[in-house]
Amino acid sequence: MATMMSDHDTAHVYALGLTYAEHASETGLARHAAVVFRKYGSAVPDPGQFVLPTSAQLEARLRQLDPGLAAWLAARRCTLPVLLDYEVELGLRLLADCHLEDLADPEYEVALAYFIANDLSARGLQICGHRADDPLPYWSAAKSLPGMLPIGTRECIVSSRAWPDVELLTRVNGEVRQRASTAQLLYSPVEILERVLRQAPGQRLRRDDRILTGTPAGVAWTTSPWQQRLARILPRRPAIALALRGAIGNRRFLQAGDELEFSGGELGQVTLRITAATEA
Repeated sequence: MATMMSDHDTAHVYALGLTYAEHASETGLARHAAVVFRKYGSAVPDPGQFVLPTSAQLEARLRQLDPGLAAWLAARRCTLPVLLDYEVELGLRLLADCHLEDLADPEYEVALAYFIANDLSARGLQICGHRADDPLPYWSAAKSLPGMLPIGTRECIVSSRAWPDVELLTRVNGEVRQRASTAQLLYSPVEILERVLRQAPGQRLRRDDRILTGTPAGVAWTTSPWQQRLARILPRRPAIALALRGAIGNRRFLQAGDELEFSGGELGQVTLRITAATEA
């Protein structure tokens, strides 16, 4: 049964990637297991609009992550595009503390509330993690700019042993981009909790921590088989520059003026108007 979401901040937000088979294939990462990374910043209930980050903001983040790559791109006048992408996801909020050892008990039921979320992503920054020793800090940075966690205002409390039957749907300017059932998730709720707990401080999740369970296929950022092969052949930096330049013309990425809608059945719908940053 759905209820209105209470008004509180989240202690930690964890996100998973590659939890739907078709999405893993469209991004060229089907050979990889699901990954867990942190998403920083507070959830924003039904905010109504999202202000596009600027290339300057992304370049500042890249200089923190990889100053050598940032300087190399700047020397070649390769602008870091935003490439704003959408990722509708089922989210869950912990209603009580949970330890990894708790999951060993087959009778243990984790108290969870489900909600709808969108893991907005600046793919330009995420692409810069290509073939890095650890790409996940780039993923976190690309998904942690202000306002990048819009969520619905309704929650549904259900069993932690099976996913609720939810249809995830994304529309951009009325066009359906993503449509999938949570039944297509490759991992059970307990398996996802276990993956997150193994990386959480002290292997413990606290009340009000949130987890984003991953997105289905249909995002703007896709890579064809030949692009995947080329990315493996070229040295890392030229491969990144080529991917950035090639993605600039992809009109599926969100632009100022676009209307993004995402929904999850009984969990409600969120509508966002994408707006350009105001010049200082």
